[in-house]
Amino acid sequence: MAHAAHAQNYVMKSMCRDGVISLRWAPTNYEAWSLGNKYGYIVERYTVIRDSLFPEHFTRFVLTESPLRLASLDDWEANSDNDMVALAAQSIFDTAYVAHTPAEIYRQHISSQQRFAMALFAADVSSLTADLSALLFKDRTADRREKYLYKVHVAAPDSLALDTAFTFIGAATDTELPTIQKPSLFRGDKSLSIVWNTRFLSDFYTGYIVEKSSDGGQNYRPINDSPSLQFEQSDNNPYLMALIDSIPDNETDFYYRVVGITCFGERSSPSEAVVGRGINVLTSAPDIIGKKVIDNDKIQLEWYVSPEDEDAVEGFRIYRRSGPNEQFKVIKDFSDPKVRHFTDLLPDITNYYKMSAYNQNAEVITPYESYAELVDSFPPAIPVGLQGSIDTTGVVTVCWNRNSESDLSGYRVYSNNVQHGEFALQTPALLRDTVFRQTISLNTLSHDIFYQIRAVDARGNTSKPSEVLALERPDTIPPSAPKLHKPIGIDGKAHLKWTRSYSDDVVAYYILRRTADQMVLSIDTVTMLTDAEEMEYVDATAQYAVAYDYGVEATDRAGNRSRNTIWRRLEMRAPAVPAPSLKLKSDAGFNELIIKLPKEAANKTPITMLVYRAVDDDIIKSYDKVDNTLYYKDVNVTMGHIYSYSVRLLFSDGSESGMSNIIKQKQ
Repeated sequence: MAHAAHAQNYVMKSMCRDGVISLRWAPTNYEAWSLGNKYGYIVERYTVIRDSLFPEHFTRFVLTESPLRLASLDDWEANSDNDMVALAAQSIFDTAYVAHTPAEIYRQHISSQQRFAMALFAADVSSLTADLSALLFKDRTADRREKYLYKVHVAAPDSLALDTAFTFIGAATDTELPTIQKPSLFRGDKSLSIVWNTRFLSDFYTGYIVEKSSDGGQNYRPINDSPSLQFEQSDNNPYLMALIDSIPDNETDFYYRVVGITCFGERSSPSEAVVGRGINVLTSAPDIIGKKVIDNDKIQLEWYVSPEDEDAVEGFRIYRRSGPNEQFKVIKDFSDPKVRHFTDLLPDITNYYKMSAYNQNAEVITPYESYAELVDSFPPAIPVGLQGSIDTTGVVTVCWNRNSESDLSGYRVYSNNVQHGEFALQTPALLRDTVFRQTISLNTLSHDIFYQIRAVDARGNTSKPSEVLALERPDTIPPSAPKLHKPIGIDGKAHLKWTRSYSDDVVAYYILRRTADQMVLSIDTVTMLTDAEEMEYVDATAQYAVAYDYGVEATDRAGNRSRNTIWRRLEMRAPAVPAPSLKLKSDAGFNELIIKLPKEAANKTPITMLVYRAVDDDIIKSYDKVDNTLYYKDVNVTMGHIYSYSVRLLFSDGSESGMSNIIKQKQ
């Protein structure tokens, strides 16, 4: 069948059978239909191809000597026993009343649209109706060597001219009708739904007849009096058509096949037949009438089906869950409707059962649960994977791996300040999660806190305690302060002595010094390497005639420093000899010190020179001592550093000089 050529007001289809070309057209709106009914149609033919060649000129031939018009009333009445003919005649010849009011005009418009739709429906399912309606024409003069363009238009005056419908077809080959796929069958109680796919068929068939056989497919009769039409649909399956057939019982097999009807009245070959029978309705779910625990590791179920549902059941499903808050899952599906027992080989400790009966159309589930349990005397596994931390505000977080037992109820958390003492319960209610948090005090002498976890199941069975998790409290408590004794000045040095801090986590002491015009300065750090009660430090950088305040602070592993530092003052007596002056001569690999004695030491003999040195930003400290010379060469230097030097002299008469000026040199 050739494809329809669409115009604004008319569409047309064509087909060829035994050299005869049939044309079928239809108006697309009420106005075009009315004009066609009033003026009739002109059918023209143009020879486009002859012997597979394009002719030099297209030959035009008018097939209708006079317009093709509606059949006479006598012809319509002669065929009025055909329901479609009667329907079309009523729609075409019904006299419309004169409308006077807007409401009447609207009702008249609706009536006109309905008459137009019913007339086209009748023509689509009945070729006789289409012929009487002047919507069908057969060209018996076609030449098999030629192909034609057909044109149909209304024989109206030029002022009322409408669009023309076209179609292209040749007379050499008969139009093939496509095969309809085997339909599907859906079973109901004393009913069967026949569903078939019409995709790619709408250009060929305007309707479908469903035929039925109750004698094994020997004889068929239609179940729809008129062809079922394919209407445009907007659902998810616009190409599916369905027809429901009522049947007398659910025990007989019925065969169905589908036949397509063209707008020319031709029937397709029937589709492959589908066979089926109705299905009885399920009215109730099965009852679980027995539960038996076998060897404390299996559960046997037994159920009952009402006699009314025996023939309707096609199978059973067993559902189970282990707790009231879980989802039911199918653990067994029986396709045998006769079975009445099932043994659950892998039950949980607690089991809630439901079951259903089902057939092709429905599943009915028991509205209640049946409970069965095993005797549980086995504790859960010991929790593992403990990890934790304590932040600086004292919030403890402990987590562990979740147990795999299906009947697990929760966990209990225990803690203690000592590892080997009795642990105290921290969770009066079972903890469902695998994360535990609490806030503890950090102002305690216990550095560590210890945790253990136990798992508990639904029967109250409790696991053994987990391995102990030790967590160290963040240290926020400063150590006790050391006791500094009065400093003593000896040989130009400040000698400090203090009694140690008695906190057991002290790692070092800071030596502090200040003057009236100097801020507090940490001049050195003494690492605590001994448990001696008294500790000492010598400040060799102290200056004569300067008042110093000294202090000592202890620091622990967490960096906390002792408070309430007690300051002790020392003012060393000025030396008898002023300080020497110092110059520095530097070369690659050494620094040479040049010392000039003060005039007060002109008659004195220096016997010892004390050398002080600092590297980069370090505090200047005692570095070396040489005897009987005023010459000093420092060869322990490295390129890229800044070196600072000062010296002090000791004389043979027991006097000593002050500290020289500090001189710096970048190597």
